[in-house]
Amino acid sequence: MICSFLSFRENDMERKNRAILIAMLLVSVSLLTIAGGYLVLRSFPAKEGTYKVTKIIDGDTFVIETGEFVRLLSVNSPEKQHPFYEEAGKFLSHLILDREVRLEKDVRNRDSYGRLLRYVYLNKSGIEIFVNYEIVRKGFAIPMFVAPDLKYKEKNTTSMTRMFERKSKSLH
Repeated sequence: MICSFLSFRENDMERKNRAILIAMLLVSVSLLTIAGGYLVLRSFPAKEGTYKVTKIIDGDTFVIETGEFVRLLSVNSPEKQHPFYEEAGKFLSHLILDREVRLEKDVRNRDSYGRLLRYVYLNKSGIEIFVNYEIVRKGFAIPMFVAPDLKYKEKNTTSMTRMFERKSKSLH
């Protein structure tokens, strides 16, 4: 009799423990599903590829169709309180807003503000325009190479030097 009473109590305790364990598992799975969904959205940003530009923030930052903010690598356009801020944004808008652009990653994926860091290309009538270079070439930004994202530093520095030399010679 004592044995059957003990076995009943053990079974009862096992059931309670099993119920608690199942409840904990369900809560854990639910939390992981919610958190996992968020992590999937945040840890798999726009890959290299082609995306539509939906909004221009300023002369070196824009938003793509996924909602990600993209910062042009290796350039720096005027900030809000500086001259030509609006002109730089308008130029970038004229160049890429509502158009498909190709994004190319260098070393870092994001900056400290969470923006994607990318080289950007626009296909215009079969000719690929390097947007990062074009905005500098047109005078709406300056080159700004920040390690470790130096993929095109030598190429752009040489091109920029030649461009500035030609412009300074034409002024004399």
